[in-house]
Amino acid sequence: MWMFARWSAVRTAPPYRGVGQRPKQRYRDAVVSVRDLIASVGPDAARTVTWRDGSRTRAGKPVKMRSRFVFLRVRPSGSCWPPTATTTCPRRG
Repeated sequence: MWMFARWSAVRTAPPYRGVGQRPKQRYRDAVVSVRDLIASVGPDAARTVTWRDGSRTRAGKPVKMRSRFVFLRVRPSGSCWPPTATTTCPRRG
């Protein structure tokens, strides 16, 4: 919960000028880079994950493939969040 409170974002809308549609609410906060986000949690947050045997061998046995990952809860970009039961967020690509 600590990280959610620290990195929570608030949606705001620019003031309505009286012409056309009202402006949509958007996340206007500055973008936080992945590097800054991971640096803020520290090196102890990284977990080693092993997912399969690799093609390399050491002493006749396959070497397991592994790497370190940081698992964080993040907010998806765009203005379609949170999704409700009646709406779906459009997919890009």
